[in-house]
Amino acid sequence: EIKVLPVSTFDDELRIKVARAIYAHPALQRYAIDPQSPIRIVVNNGHVKLEGVVDSAMDKQIAGVQASSVPGVFSVENDLVVANEKTK
Repeated sequence: EIKVLPVSTFDDELRIKVARAIYAHPALQRYAIDPQSPIRIVVNNGHVKLEGVVDSAMDKQIAGVQASSVPGVFSVENDLVVANEKTK
């Protein structure tokens, strides 16, 4: 399912700020280097959704905390998946 979000300069600016906050953290910088496995950031009216695959539960938690710390973010839905984690 593909959803086209409305054009919003606020969301665009927020997306950049969230990306800077996430990728500036030393534990998450390696995800910015690899174009095959980035942390995808979707912003819709100030609500952030993180998608993609990370190496550890700690990376997932750090990404969520970093995204939540950005001023202007109303909520964060952390849908990152931990690689090699068993599904229940």
